Amino acid sequence: MNTKNSHFTLEITYGGLFFLLLLVTLGLYWSGLYSTFMLDDSPNLDNLEKITDEALWSSMGQFIAGGGVSSARPLSLLTFALQFYDWPHGPWAFKYVNLMIHLLNGCLVFWLSLLLARLLVLSTERGLILALLTTALWLLHPLQVSTVLYVVQRMTQLSTLFTLVGLITYLKGRQLLAENKLSKGFLTISLGIGLSGIFAVSSKENGVLLLLYVLALEMTLLQMLPKPVHWKIWFTTFIYAPIAAIILYFVVTFDKILQVYIIRDFTLGERLLTESRVLTEYLAKMLLLHPYDFGLFHDDFVISRGLFDPSTTIFAIILVVV
Repeated sequence: MNTKNSHFTLEITYGGLFFLLLLVTLGLYWSGLYSTFMLDDSPNLDNLEKITDEALWSSMGQFIAGGGVSSARPLSLLTFALQFYDWPHGPWAFKYVNLMIHLLNGCLVFWLSLLLARLLVLSTERGLILALLTTALWLLHPLQVSTVLYVVQRMTQLSTLFTLVGLITYLKGRQLLAENKLSKGFLTISLGIGLSGIFAVSSKENGVLLLLYVLALEMTLLQMLPKPVHWKIWFTTFIYAPIAAIILYFVVTFDKILQVYIIRDFTLGERLLTESRVLTEYLAKMLLLHPYDFGLFHDDFVISRGLFDPSTTIFAIILVVV
């Protein structure tokens, strides 16, 4: 009885702290909602003006099919289309929706962290502490400001949202499979990967990373969980086959991808080399909070022309690989 009371007290305490964290995040971002549209907002959202009440559904369909950055992101474009009344004079409304998505993602990060804590066999209190600290880092880190208050970055937010839903659903399903509840388990992980994956990719293409996250989980924390009959068939169908299809797509369209770089002052290879340094810089920003390093403008970032040009490129690659 004492153990139950202790767990209940912990859950109430950390639940209250989590709710307070959401309120603090809301308060910190609130004044930022009064900022303006910026950069890529107008090029991607200008066609919202063409949506009319008289031809609501057809004009929305036209915006989603050809409006904004890409018709390959229909779910994100749909959320913008639903706010056509607020364009172009209501940036507050767009940013408010972004903030709500950010808070919802924080809730999902908290939930996912609790599930991962159980896999690590942490005590209830340590699991709650881990979840709360992880969520606080997610919600309050300065790197998130340019995502939340930059309207078109909603695409990234939505992709993240459905990726988190997919991971949570997958972990729930794997637990059901470990308990030998095969029908419910396979249905749950199929929905987690299939439906959530489709929604994530329909928000932004980096939703395909859900497959790699699942693969990483299976190679680490989930490695010791029992794998039921037909597991290899399911994993091949839902994980390996889509990954292979994506690789094949890039192979087939490689020449078309290269054409994009004709008008740029760097090649695909130079971009990949440079991104190793970009990634390590982001990691550094996550750990070293320098307030003037979190702006939107990085036009002066030096392009890597080779492994040793600049010399930090090779060290960045080694750090990323290791």
